[in-house]
Amino acid sequence: MLGEPALLLLEHIDDDLGSEGREMLRGLLADYPGVVIVASDRPETILDDARGWTEWRLRD
Repeated sequence: MLGEPALLLLEHIDDDLGSEGREMLRGLLADYPGVVIVASDRPETILDDARGWTEWRLRD
């Protein structure tokens, strides 16, 4: 975490989580007060659509 608002960087953390772990992470991220940048092949499994998020494809 860095700065104000807090910046959280996650790189493929969801790859090592089961469905319960991804659900727990989803809840934590939904309440996160800062900015989250996530590198993931399946961001929809851990990010809440209601809060809104933007997808950037950095590689094909």
